[in-house]
Amino acid sequence: MHTRLREVITIAEETRRELLAVLDALRAEQWSAAAPSGGWTVAQIVAHLQMVESSSLRALFRTLRDGVKAGTARAEDSTESVADAMESYIAGPASGPMVAPAFIVPPGDVNPQEELIKLADARAGLRTWAAEADGIALGGLTFPHPIMGPLNLYQWVLFLALHERRHLSQIQRILHDTAGPSAGAS
Repeated sequence: MHTRLREVITIAEETRRELLAVLDALRAEQWSAAAPSGGWTVAQIVAHLQMVESSSLRALFRTLRDGVKAGTARAEDSTESVADAMESYIAGPASGPMVAPAFIVPPGDVNPQEELIKLADARAGLRTWAAEADGIALGGLTFPHPIMGPLNLYQWVLFLALHERRHLSQIQRILHDTAGPSAGAS
C-alpha cells in the first residue's frame, strides 16, 4: 500500500481498535447509557458511527471511480505525510457540539450487536476501497462534506478516524458520568 494511504488507514484502524476495546468491556446495561444531560445512548452512538462510515464509503467509492473514469485520477508520487490534513476539523467543528444531518441520526431503538456487525462491515468496505485506491493521488480527488465543504479523499479517511475518536471520547464521558459513586470500588 502506498505510504500516504497506509498512513491514513493506519490512523483509522488504530482508532477503531481503541473504540472496540472500550465497547468489548461494556456490560449489557451500559449500552443504553446516555449522558445525564441527555443525548444518544452508547448503542446509538455506535449506530451513528456505522451510518457515517457507510455513507462516507459511498462517497469515497463514487469519487474514486469517477476520477478514474474521467481521467482526473493520477498516480500518487508524493510521500509527504497527510496525517495533519484535518487540523481544521479538530480546531473547528469538532471543538464543540454538532448537529448530525437527518440521514445519519440513529433510530431510538438500537440493537448493539447488530450495530457492531454493521460497523465491522463498514470497515471491511473501507479496506476494500483502500485496495482499489492504492497508488492513486487521493489529494486531488474531492467530495463535499455537509459541514466542512470539499475534502480530498485522504481527508475523508482522516475525518472518519477523527469523528470516531470524538465519539469514543463521548462514550468514555458517558460511562464515567453514569458510573455512580461505587465505580471502581472493590
